[in-house]
Amino acid sequence: MTLSDARIRHLKPAERAYKAADRGGLYLFVTPAGGKSWRMNFTRDGRQRTLTFGRYSEVGLADARLKAAEARAILARGGDPSAKEEPDQPAPSTAPQFKEIADRWLAAKRVRLSESYFTRVRSRVEHDVYPRWGGCTWTRSSRAMCWTWCARSRSAARWKWRSGSCGT
Repeated sequence: MTLSDARIRHLKPAERAYKAADRGGLYLFVTPAGGKSWRMNFTRDGRQRTLTFGRYSEVGLADARLKAAEARAILARGGDPSAKEEPDQPAPSTAPQFKEIADRWLAAKRVRLSESYFTRVRSRVEHDVYPRWGGCTWTRSSRAMCWTWCARSRSAARWKWRSGSCGT
């Protein structure tokens, strides 16, 4: 059964938060304190996410349905409705590439390592690290990704042991 303004006004807070379903995935989330907010769940990259459209006092039923329809249209195009911008116009990345960071790290290590050892380390970085993360931005190459990579890859485990820098 879809929601109406009269039904929404009669929704009372309960001991626990609850959802009052509308249509198309839209629902009104009612908190124990009496707050009412419009929400919609969706799945993106295999994870469930919740999109909030605003409080009932600020966003009416018709507006919430329009916003939910817009969000469904963005999802149908393959976009992320919770993102601030459309996927066709990505924000320019100001974060440095992982390769730039690794090159700076190698330059700093060069003065402290022997030439033969530095050559081995550089070759491992070029062979094992750059193909996997060379084009990633620094923010995407997080500590968790590094540990996952180290746990799954034999050459990465060797890299972690030798460099002592994976996950720092």
